[in-house]
Amino acid sequence: MKLTQDDQKELKDALTNVKKILKDNKKLKELYLKKEQIISYLTLMNNSKENKELIKKFNEYDKKLRKLEEEAAFLIANEEKANIVIKKTMLGEKRIINKYDEQKYENKFNKVLKETNYLELSRQRSDIFKKLVKINLEDCSVLYKLDSLETEMSIIETDTLREYLLEN
Repeated sequence: MKLTQDDQKELKDALTNVKKILKDNKKLKELYLKKEQIISYLTLMNNSKENKELIKKFNEYDKKLRKLEEEAAFLIANEEKANIVIKKTMLGEKRIINKYDEQKYENKFNKVLKETNYLELSRQRSDIFKKLVKINLEDCSVLYKLDSLETEMSIIETDTLREYLLEN
């Protein structure tokens, strides 16, 4: 998956606008707050250098994975925009974008991600997760909560990006 310079610029502009939109999203704010609380809790529970480094790496992999997910959503949204149907109405022409259904979108999304190093990054993140579970054995359920929060935040952000790209 390679984006041209124009695509990268368009994606960057779209992400800037999406961040402004998501700034007011209460649910996303709550998720970020919970994430920070969990990270603080994990570092307090096991205040070791190794634990802090692993948490830092875990977050870095999340950022890399999210970037690939955003690029995939961008490519699919552009593909969907190519499916514009113009219908004539009494008030003029109306442009309708034929969006993929959820199953087709997810299949395309996964196909685009398979063309990248997403699976490798995901595997490396999983390895770090396993190391974190071993270190934080007393309360590893918090790590699973952190993982689910990351997934939920990613879904909200990529779905918002897709919707923004289709609307503008």
